[in-house]
Amino acid sequence: MFEWKCGMNRFKWIVTIVLVSGVGCAAPHHVPLLLSPWTPTSRPASLPSSRPAVSVSEMTVQTLPSLTFFFESTRTTPLDLQRTIDRVTADLAQVANDGKVTYSGPCVFVFRGRTAELRRPFTLEIGFPVPEGTRQFGRFQIRKLAAFHCAAVTFIGPGSSIDKAYDKLDPAVDAAGLRRTDEVREVYLSWEGPDFPGDQVLVGVGVK
Repeated sequence: MFEWKCGMNRFKWIVTIVLVSGVGCAAPHHVPLLLSPWTPTSRPASLPSSRPAVSVSEMTVQTLPSLTFFFESTRTTPLDLQRTIDRVTADLAQVANDGKVTYSGPCVFVFRGRTAELRRPFTLEIGFPVPEGTRQFGRFQIRKLAAFHCAAVTFIGPGSSIDKAYDKLDPAVDAAGLRRTDEVREVYLSWEGPDFPGDQVLVGVGVK
């Protein structure tokens, strides 16, 4: 069981996650550092030499199950990514706090068409699993998020060091000769802030 604490929203829940062996999914090159999806920070990033130790599992190839996804979709660029994340996650937190929706699992980021070009737009969906029957409202959407065939790892450590997951996954995917799709997912299994040493994030890239 993983405990998800959302300091910005003053609520938490316990989520039971059934992980397929070797949980996680690799990611494309040049994916930027993602800070907490709930608690923006103005503190400077840690210098590489001072970063605490992290754990990244070995890559596996697996299929994550489909889920009913409550989300907001937006077009953004790598330059605007953090601003977009802060806005969308705050919106998702507010509707949950207002009792308009109940989340049944951890936060999921879905990237589509992400490239290394800093000003090239791509699609980002941020949302949560919800029970079937949840109704759509406002600008939020609900759809069945398809099962995801991916190369996979699980990152454990401060979220501010999540780039270490990509450092391991990218060469592993290439070495295995896997063909990437244009979809990447991050699943925030356990999150208490960008400096918490026990954050757990599933990071993955779609493969054919």
